[in-house]
Amino acid sequence: MGRTVPLKRLKKIQWLIGKWQRANARPGQSGFEEWSKSSAQRLIGKGVKLKGEQKIFVEELELCIQGKDICYIVKLSDEAKPVRFKLTEITENTFVCENPEHDFPKKYLTPEKVKKCRQPYLETKENLCMNSSLLNHRVD
Repeated sequence: MGRTVPLKRLKKIQWLIGKWQRANARPGQSGFEEWSKSSAQRLIGKGVKLKGEQKIFVEELELCIQGKDICYIVKLSDEAKPVRFKLTEITENTFVCENPEHDFPKKYLTPEKVKKCRQPYLETKENLCMNSSLLNHRVD
């Protein structure tokens, strides 16, 4: 069996591939997330927040197979170490990644309606709040 199960599970997330415009930007700001397939075992992405033409926030993103797990890895531009979330749930149009050791967020999840509106959410132990990179439509 080996990597067959994680490969099948990662394939279910490939709808994420493409460029997505940020929907909840503040006035004067914009942003996007862009995902591509690096290999059969890895999707890579970048989240960018802009003020005018100037980048004010950049995060490197990755969904990859590590052993028998799929991990969502976030590397913020001002952080030394990336944060790793383990994929704990997946369906054809949603997924949940968790890291109970992390301060905020503890979960990254997509709601059932993600196939239509592509709205990721971040969840803490106490509450659910929208991800700052809320995406609403493809721009590619």
